Amino acid sequence: MRCICGGAGRPTRREGSRRARDLDPFDPVINDLLGVELYYARRYDDALRQSAEVWKCIRTWACGPGHGAVYEQKKMFAEAFAQYHQSIA
Repeated sequence: MRCICGGAGRPTRREGSRRARDLDPFDPVINDLLGVELYYARRYDDALRQSAEVWKCIRTWACGPGHGAVYEQKKMFAEAFAQYHQSIA
């Protein structure tokens, strides 16, 4: 089995998440984790797309930063407020 490695011979966190998603592409926890990692890497557009994939599958999912936090970081405050409101409705 081939290992995707970084640093000291261990997989990086993002590589591990992508590998996990390749193994189980429909797991919401794995997909949400990838969105969180993209968010903290400040790749907001990618995080938004990833969050949309999770949201499309499970409308009640609210673990990671999700759309609202990404919209906040992009200074799209009206969209952030609407997303937060929708997520608690």
